[in-house]
Amino acid sequence: MTLKYRPEIDGLRALAVVSVIFYHAELILLGGVNPFRGGFIGVDVFFVISGYLITLIILKEISTNCFSFVNFYERRARRILPALLIVITASVPFAWLFMLPKALKEYAGSVLSSLFFGSNIWFFQQDGYTTEASALKPFLHTWSLSIEEQFYMLFPIVLILLWKFCRTYLTGVLIVGLLASLQLAHFISADYQNAAFFLLPTRGWELLAGAILAKLELSKGRISRPALDIAAPLLGLLLICYSIAFYDDQIKHPSWVTVPPIVGTMLLIWFCKKGEFITDILSSKPFVAIGLISYSLYLWHFPILAFARINEIGTTDYAQWWHIFLAFFLAYITYRFIEQPTRNKKLISTKPFLSIILLTTIMLVAIFSYFYKTEGAKFRLSEYESLFETGELNLPIEGKYCFRPTPKLGEHCQFITPNAVGTIIGIGDSHLEVLSRSLYDLAKEYNMNYIQFPDCVWILNTDELRHDGERRRNSCSEAQLKELSTLEPAIVVNSQRITYRLVDFIQSGVFKGKKTYQPLPINDKVQTIEQAVTFSNKEILALGHTLVQIFPTPENDFSVPKKYKQLLTGTNPLDYKKTISNADIGTSYAAYKERHKNIFEALESIEEPKYIKIYPDKLFCSEKTNKCKTDLNSNLLYMDTDHLSKYAADLVVTELEKKLFD
Repeated sequence: MTLKYRPEIDGLRALAVVSVIFYHAELILLGGVNPFRGGFIGVDVFFVISGYLITLIILKEISTNCFSFVNFYERRARRILPALLIVITASVPFAWLFMLPKALKEYAGSVLSSLFFGSNIWFFQQDGYTTEASALKPFLHTWSLSIEEQFYMLFPIVLILLWKFCRTYLTGVLIVGLLASLQLAHFISADYQNAAFFLLPTRGWELLAGAILAKLELSKGRISRPALDIAAPLLGLLLICYSIAFYDDQIKHPSWVTVPPIVGTMLLIWFCKKGEFITDILSSKPFVAIGLISYSLYLWHFPILAFARINEIGTTDYAQWWHIFLAFFLAYITYRFIEQPTRNKKLISTKPFLSIILLTTIMLVAIFSYFYKTEGAKFRLSEYESLFETGELNLPIEGKYCFRPTPKLGEHCQFITPNAVGTIIGIGDSHLEVLSRSLYDLAKEYNMNYIQFPDCVWILNTDELRHDGERRRNSCSEAQLKELSTLEPAIVVNSQRITYRLVDFIQSGVFKGKKTYQPLPINDKVQTIEQAVTFSNKEILALGHTLVQIFPTPENDFSVPKKYKQLLTGTNPLDYKKTISNADIGTSYAAYKERHKNIFEALESIEEPKYIKIYPDKLFCSEKTNKCKTDLNSNLLYMDTDHLSKYAADLVVTELEKKLFD
């Protein structure tokens, strides 16, 4: 069934897709401010539009007894699959050339899940949408397509049953469903952000918001009041623009906080009338032109940005503009030569269309299954290129993922050894995470328990300072200190990226949506960052624990594995060893010491028998050469810019072992 065309909805799509693109590009505009830091709200706008249009189609066809599941899903396939398959196919050579095996395997898994519309579940099981690593996943954005397709699979059946058995109460049932989904999202987002963000039950209310508008329009018609036709669209646009400009990726989303942009989208859909100011803007040629290509534009933009980051090229704001331009160009080509022809049933009939889609899908499934089963085509790497594979974050210990942040007490990983002679406890952030498996092995070797606390910036009396200037109490360290007070004296290992979090962000004044922390003065003794660090360590020691402090890890401003990969590209494999030994890739030791000077003084100010100091820089840096190494004995020391490889982690934990047990 063909609906009456409303150009302002295409204009609304344009606003949504542009906000998403600028959010993902992380462009800094307007005097150092990113006006699209809440641009992810564009996806929520898309959900409302989709719920509205799909429900209009289904209800109109049901009411005239002409609804067909076959026709409905064929239309959905024509709308979604051709462009998606083209983008996936185009990404294959870039993935092959630029991705290391672990990344290629994960990429293959994400593509396979997107082909079967389950990528939201795949990414829910991986990590968060807004983390730095997420920017390197070319098909992360397909999570929203999967949610829509899951909705399309279920919603027609639900609507038909409701229409048949309780038509009179259909609107009420949809409203109850919306409120239930919204409340579930609000409840879950507090503790399980990933689940709330990625899964249909907590996103369904946004699609139902559009569905309710469609039902009301069909039963009562869209209300027309001159004053409302002017004021309501303006208010709706302001609500959306406010959310895009002032929300950020630290809000609990989706939740009740997400209601304003959803209401704004509903107001625009319901009250926009031809001839009114906001309607004319959204119906203008530039807005409509972008809206028409918005689906292809959404598909293209994220792989382009991701592969540029993976290959570490063009990550400046200037280059990002070129990436955006490329996305627009490819989107137009895809819309003009793929989307439009395949939507036209007269041009491409059902049988050849389905044959092409089926064959292409089978080919892609075969390719990506091969990538996945061969561990990311690991055979591409030579003996020395295998150095690039140095480990990854968030690996399980005995099947448990111990570093997923949670504010709840008691949700840490505990590995209990019968007749244990002691306990090792890990606290800190991802810099502790890379040591955790080595610490676990150490505990097993010495017949000790190992307890791993969740990811936490372990500094007492601090606030989380967000880039909009809002402060929120950092309570996880206080909760974990309370937990430590209930445990028998143990060896507590503290490792975290202290300087980066507590100094670098504050001095730069640019946060780009990430967190930093400032001390919350509680008395005259704790008024600076350094005092807060010292105070925190003394509180652990006061409980009778032995505290092992891992000092700051030397960091690099480049991805170490990628640097070596670039170094060896085009080099004769017989010369790899010589090339690596002559590369002398590293960073300034003097710069490292200057950067961490104040934090070093704070950490070294404590002199107690149960306070053990471990210095990674003494393992990897040289006073003589004034350089911190990135490789040692033909092994890379880092898995990215700042996280230690398993090889390096073992070196640090071996040093810890000497201090504790020799």
